[in-house]
Amino acid sequence: MGKRIVGCAGIVWLTVLLIAGLAVAQEINNPDTIIVVDADNFETLDPHLMISSASMELPLNVFNSLLKYDTETGELLPSLATVVPSLDNGLIVVADDGTASITFLIRQGIKFHSGDVLTPADVEYTYERALLIGSPADTVRPFATALLNGSFQEVVALIGYDAAFDRLDQAIEVHGQNVVFHLARSFAPFVTLMADNGACLGVMCRRWSIEQGCWPGTKETGQVHMGLTVQDDPLFAKMNGTGPFQLVEWTPNDRVVVERFEEYWEGPARIKRVVRKYVPDTSTQLLELRAGDADLVRVMPAELTQLKGVAGLKFEEMLPSFWLMKLNFHFDIKSTKYIGSGKLDGNGISHDFFSDINVRKAFCYSFDPDLFIEDVYLGMALKPYGLIPIGMPYANPDNPQYSYNSEKAVEYFKQAWDGQVWENGFQFTAIYSTGSTHRQRMLEILKRNVEALNPKFRIEIQAVPWATMMGLIQDGSMPVSLFGIIPAVPDPFVAIDDQMYSQGYYAGICGYSDLAKERYDALAEQVIESFDAEERKAAAYELQRLCYEDALALIYWQDATNWVMRDWVQGFKPGLVTMNLDFYTMYKSLDE
Repeated sequence: MGKRIVGCAGIVWLTVLLIAGLAVAQEINNPDTIIVVDADNFETLDPHLMISSASMELPLNVFNSLLKYDTETGELLPSLATVVPSLDNGLIVVADDGTASITFLIRQGIKFHSGDVLTPADVEYTYERALLIGSPADTVRPFATALLNGSFQEVVALIGYDAAFDRLDQAIEVHGQNVVFHLARSFAPFVTLMADNGACLGVMCRRWSIEQGCWPGTKETGQVHMGLTVQDDPLFAKMNGTGPFQLVEWTPNDRVVVERFEEYWEGPARIKRVVRKYVPDTSTQLLELRAGDADLVRVMPAELTQLKGVAGLKFEEMLPSFWLMKLNFHFDIKSTKYIGSGKLDGNGISHDFFSDINVRKAFCYSFDPDLFIEDVYLGMALKPYGLIPIGMPYANPDNPQYSYNSEKAVEYFKQAWDGQVWENGFQFTAIYSTGSTHRQRMLEILKRNVEALNPKFRIEIQAVPWATMMGLIQDGSMPVSLFGIIPAVPDPFVAIDDQMYSQGYYAGICGYSDLAKERYDALAEQVIESFDAEERKAAAYELQRLCYEDALALIYWQDATNWVMRDWVQGFKPGLVTMNLDFYTMYKSLDE
């Protein structure tokens, strides 16, 4: 009898221990904080100077733009503006001469993190500053095209600073609680550009920005702030928006911390704090996730399969993304650092090596995109049709594409530079960002295939930190660059502007602005100006074909993003760019 009682007590005690152990196993680490680990880093905290989409996750959560794009429904919705302008509601007016005006009614009573109350003057200041300093952000360049018929710097060069500033000042005006944009031309994508959810066009506080040392907003002081660089930017490490999270800490090459803004106009976020840690090593990322020290990590398909079946994890797989990756050919290389002798003598390449279309076509035929997608992404990625991402309006499924063809590659290499390339050979260094497995693997496949064609062909591969690579891309020092297109808004013009337009990003940094003016600008302007969907589509189709025909870049991969997270993460929501997260709806709980 006694033994039986003792046995029962032991069973009860064991049950208590098991329950306690279960409770411990189910305990949520850092319940008030979402921790994300990522190999991508920030180059600045000023959204007007951001050029990488990885950086734009931060302003997406710290700022608001005038409108927002609902990633689930595909609708444009009000944000800091109370109404979405349209021809039907009379807030868009197109004149007979092709100019247009668009009016936004600004919401009242919204607070910045500094405590200042949002006014229409803040909206006007934000966009005038972006234009005046020469912001390279994706949505600012077409914004400048719409309002000024070119960048502010180009207008200054054309008509002088005083007249250019007057044009800028008249382009954006405050009328009571309204902000009116006077467009220099009909510009179909304009309203969509204003719905980037704060990534590039988030509204800044005028008073606070000036207090930090930014442009004071006057004509007399404007020239000093033109051509602002990251190194001289007063907002390099500062942010003050109206969004759901406010900046607490940024330690470059380590982490950024934001905390819930309790007075956020749509109501406080559910999570108190978000930490985004820079962890370039994939193995370390996964170890932190398994240990519960990290809550979310963006993974490659190979890592995804390794994590399947691990207790405590859940998955969001194959999220469609508009992210295209490209190998960009630089027609005018500004430095000899990565091009050996700087001559076509077998020990280097010339500064204009990639200006020969035969060289570009040879490289396009030397790469195997199907092998890359299968090898690196286990088939869990897309081969794009061309310049415009699959899933976006006017992406042409019948557009011609390059595929691996060694015979074609040899044919074009033999024609390049009147036979000198094949006869003498070449050598250069290709750069990728440290920790970027997909960039590294792309270059390894390209190197192997190119060098197999001719023993005189040599490509060295070198890793550099993300910020260093961004600087090299900006100053044109590299012969080729692995940098893509991630439209911040879902209009095909963003991709066309980036790649094809003479005033766009890649034409400038890659050195083919003259070619763009001659062959692409007229078509690009149809996509800009026409409100006729069929006319826009026809022009977009032709630009995609020309991008292929002229081999402007090797477009080889479109992302489908995979996120792995602890099972206590709830309310997961990717942004329009699925590699970035919208933390407003996220929180931690094991009850769901």
